Amino acid sequence: MIRAVATLAKLAVAGLATFLLVEFSLLAFDDVFFGRSFYGFDPDIGFRVRAHARYGQNEANEFGFNDRDYPHERTPGTLRILVLGDSFNWTFGPDGNYAGILERKLRDAFPERGIEVINAGYPQTHTGQELAVLRKFGMQYHPDLVVLGFFVGNDFYDADPDRKRIVVGATATDIRPGREFYRVVLGEPLVWRSRLALFVEERWKELHLVGERQRKQFEGPAAVARVRGIEPAASQRVRRRTAFAESYMAWLERRMEFARPGNRAAFRRFEGYAFDSLRSMRDLVAANGAGFLVAAYPDAVQVDPDVRRALLERTGLAPSDYEWQRAQRILGAFCRENDIAFIDLLPEFRKARQMGWSLYLENDSHWNAAGNTLAAELLFDALAQRIRELPVGGPG
Repeated sequence: MIRAVATLAKLAVAGLATFLLVEFSLLAFDDVFFGRSFYGFDPDIGFRVRAHARYGQNEANEFGFNDRDYPHERTPGTLRILVLGDSFNWTFGPDGNYAGILERKLRDAFPERGIEVINAGYPQTHTGQELAVLRKFGMQYHPDLVVLGFFVGNDFYDADPDRKRIVVGATATDIRPGREFYRVVLGEPLVWRSRLALFVEERWKELHLVGERQRKQFEGPAAVARVRGIEPAASQRVRRRTAFAESYMAWLERRMEFARPGNRAAFRRFEGYAFDSLRSMRDLVAANGAGFLVAAYPDAVQVDPDVRRALLERTGLAPSDYEWQRAQRILGAFCRENDIAFIDLLPEFRKARQMGWSLYLENDSHWNAAGNTLAAELLFDALAQRIRELPVGGPG
């Protein structure tokens, strides 16, 4: 009996030593194990897309943006627009994304301007993190104008001032600074969570949950020339389906808690954090002599009555139990009160949906090719008059 206990104790010690060795190796040799992963740790933002990371057939730029590299100093006489956002800036790579479409439209309309539209930002970010991205990387481009894409579906919902999203190895991990142990060791984050377990979890998600969706988002879509006022082709029309995916509906139900009137007090701090970040963006951009525009990107549940109907059936709630446009209402009011230019894309998205256009990826909150094209058309209209009023070579 004593010998068996001793053997078990030795095995336990050996197992613990092996586990600790693996954990230390994953920390000390992070770049060896995770150097090709999509995300990496950033001490200021918490995480970022790695420089020149591969995704689909595309490659991120030096700052991990969904775009090509640019010289940091703007060429005299050119007009440089920085489009800051989250995962909406990533669908279909640099050319099929709305920022790339917008650049082509502006260049065609103003060939004498030498316009550059820089697609900046990372997936999974909200306004507070995007402020850090703007400070650290975006302003290095010396833009004439900064456009912030604000997704009303979750940019308030995710703006938790007590949460910090970091990458441990290659895994996005939410922590509560001040409540959880968090240190930076050897340039990498150290938390009381197993890197090995997080690594296995991330690989499982990548193989079984995320991979197919990401591949679809990065595939080059069929070109859509125009959306507004044009009847969609049969392949671009809304297709009726019997049910939405459980994962999609569960996430939609959670984030729509923000639109429940009874939950306003619970999200007050989140709103304050987002608004403080917007003020800081406004001041930072103005201090550098640039313009600032906030564009509200609608959620599919606001545009597509089929999605809205499915949500109500799932929750058993009445339409009056949600304030469907609450995010646009408070964001627009804030921008007007703080002298920030604001555009709401929802009315035109609803018009296009009523004409029969399919604007969102299936079981996904992101735009498909038609949605990206429509967003580019609306942003073009918002920017074109500003550009016309500028002298060639003048500041933005």
